[in-house]
Amino acid sequence: MIWAARLTPDAPYYQFQSLLMSDSSFEQRRESFKREMIPKVGQQFTITGLLLSRKAGMAVGYAQGAIYLYGVSLARTNELINLGCHTAIKVTGTLRYYPEPPPQKGPVIHGVLPEHFYFERANIQVLRVESPRRPKRSKKRR
Repeated sequence: MIWAARLTPDAPYYQFQSLLMSDSSFEQRRESFKREMIPKVGQQFTITGLLLSRKAGMAVGYAQGAIYLYGVSLARTNELINLGCHTAIKVTGTLRYYPEPPPQKGPVIHGVLPEHFYFERANIQVLRVESPRRPKRSKKRR
C-alpha cells in the first residue's frame, strides 16, 4: 500500500512524520524539550524565536519545540500574522503547562488539545521581519 500526503508550509513534515513512519529521534527531541521546560513552569522568563501559526493558535518556535501564546488580543494576533512567517519575536511571560488529558471513555468523540507549553498574556515584541527569499530569475539568452 502506498500513502501520499501533500504537505504545505504551514504543516511541516515533522508534524506528520510520526504518522507516516516511525522516527525515534522525533520522540526523543519532544521528550528532551519537555524535560528542559518542565522546571521552568511557573517562572517568568524571556525567549526569542520565530512566530509560528498553529491550529490551536500562535506559537513561538524555541529550541526543539514550540510554546503557544494565549490571551493575545484579536487585533494583535492579526497584526502579527500579517507580518508573515519570517518574523522573529521576543516573548516575556510566565510559562504554563497543559498536561496530556486522560483517555476518554465511551462512544463520544471530540477534539482535545494535546499536552503543550504556553505563555498566558505574554508581552510580545517584534524583533525582525524578513520577506521570504525568492529564487533569482535567470536571464534568458536570445
